[in-house]
Amino acid sequence: MTPPDSRELANLRRRAQPLRPRITIGRAGLNEAQVAQVRQALATHPLLKVRVGSADRETADAIGRRLAESVPCILVGRLGFVLTLYDPRHDTHPPAGAAGGEARDERI
Repeated sequence: MTPPDSRELANLRRRAQPLRPRITIGRAGLNEAQVAQVRQALATHPLLKVRVGSADRETADAIGRRLAESVPCILVGRLGFVLTLYDPRHDTHPPAGAAGGEARDERI
């Protein structure tokens, strides 16, 4: 999957802001059943938040990278212990890229 540019990432973060985490990964870490659960959730909700119950941020980052590789999906970001994941294959409203998006009112 091609990584989105900074404008697309900002749009995805904006879209994800009101969402609540749908899946929680416990302190024991990531297993194959949880990967399958994330894969299934992304099929119906292309933008998804996952709460990680780890002890440190490095572990949460590692879990995010492992999920992005094994699902496959795009890791939009991590805020505290909440990961935001995105799967563009199932999105009916993809983020506006550099060519599209909202028009800005340029007044001088």
